[in-house]
Amino acid sequence: MESRNKCHGFKGRNGPEKHIELLRLLSNKVPILPPVDDMLALSRKMDVIKVFDLIAEQVTCTARPTTNVVELPLKEIPKDIVFKREGSDMAEHVYLPHEVARLTPNTLTRRLKKKSAGYRWITQTYIPQLRQFGEWRVYVVGGEVFQVITTQPRCGATTAENVMNVDVLHGMWNLAELT
Repeated sequence: MESRNKCHGFKGRNGPEKHIELLRLLSNKVPILPPVDDMLALSRKMDVIKVFDLIAEQVTCTARPTTNVVELPLKEIPKDIVFKREGSDMAEHVYLPHEVARLTPNTLTRRLKKKSAGYRWITQTYIPQLRQFGEWRVYVVGGEVFQVITTQPRCGATTAENVMNVDVLHGMWNLAELT
């Protein structure tokens, strides 16, 4: 019996590549949304973050967390920084500050390399409120809110655990009702 790929959950050595190939073949027969190439582009978090940073700077004039690509090997471990891997979701490849505080740079470098699966690791400013309250991703289509996805700490999870729930938000208040 083949074991699952630890980074992606696929069976076999060519799991992710074979999955992408099969999705592309399937998309020739039926529409797949989002398209395969869009999914792959979105897995490159740093590229998406650069776009968000540009929007924040030039359009909304709002603050954004500082994000950098990790240079390995690590010489030191910065304080109050979150390590995240591209091509990941559901807080699967995330190291919070309390998790890396007890590690040496060499140990963390080995862990990041082991779990890279060809993706880059990035660091971001740690924002405790995200861990406490979660985050919302709002999808707007044609000027209307289409869907809201929330990522929230799992009920009953301690702050030491990195366990998150991702759900679709149904029935929300508008801004006028919130203020």
